[in-house]
Amino acid sequence: MSVTVDLADIRLYRYSTHLEMGLNAIGLLAASGAGAAMVCTSSMFDRPLLTVVQPILTILFGDLTKDFVTLAHLILQARNGVPGAAEAIPATAASFRSNSARISLWLALIGVFFSFSIHQHIE
Repeated sequence: MSVTVDLADIRLYRYSTHLEMGLNAIGLLAASGAGAAMVCTSSMFDRPLLTVVQPILTILFGDLTKDFVTLAHLILQARNGVPGAAEAIPATAASFRSNSARISLWLALIGVFFSFSIHQHIE
């Protein structure tokens, strides 16, 4: 026998003070901003490096994961004898290699940009 309790999310905060609710709201906004833009700042820099690294990396790694899954799914289909799957492997593998090279280039460029930016700000 399972018992479910219907509890609204807002009732969880019924004993919170107004200060605590305000601090929770500030924390929520700060976490959302950090996750959305990932602004890189450091106290040793005279101005912040405004970059959007996290969303770019999420897109790049998402594309790479999609390509891995597509190629693996096609190989499994070919092993299971799905018609046309074996013939599509060379084109999919070529696309995978091309996309992997493109993503590697982007990652290298991002690394070079950050290395150069940090070096310029340190001097």
